[in-house]
Amino acid sequence: MEPRKSYPSDISREQFERIRPLLESVRKRTKPRTVDLHEVFNAMLYLLKSGCQRLWKNCERKLNTSL
Repeated sequence: MEPRKSYPSDISREQFERIRPLLESVRKRTKPRTVDLHEVFNAMLYLLKSGCQRLWKNCERKLNTSL
């Protein structure tokens, strides 16, 4: 799998490791993760920063309409 494009909203691994304990402390006993928590956190930061603008633009293109 090729590495994904980085975004200005991304945080480094080192920065993430500082907040990982907070995220892990609220985790209930569940199945083992199959995704990288760092990548999930970066995705959330991207959505918060962009306000989902790109998501809506992609929807407009796929639906061939203006929302």
